[in-house]
Amino acid sequence: MDYTGLLFDCPLKEQTCDCAFSEIRKLDLKERFELWKSLSENERNNLISRHHICIYEREQTNFAEVKPAPFAKHPK
Repeated sequence: MDYTGLLFDCPLKEQTCDCAFSEIRKLDLKERFELWKSLSENERNNLISRHHICIYEREQTNFAEVKPAPFAKHPK
């Protein structure tokens, strides 16, 4: 799977203050790609794992805040 899109933006639109990719996103475009290519597979996987954990935690928080809609009462 290609994760280079994370070099540009958070898929949830607003990144967290501790986003694993925040410092990378501050770099110029060319520097982002050069840095990404220079990382070892282990380093990339670490960033991607941190991203997955963040997405999971944020989705759990957002879904916990959503209240289910009341069921419509069926006429008898």
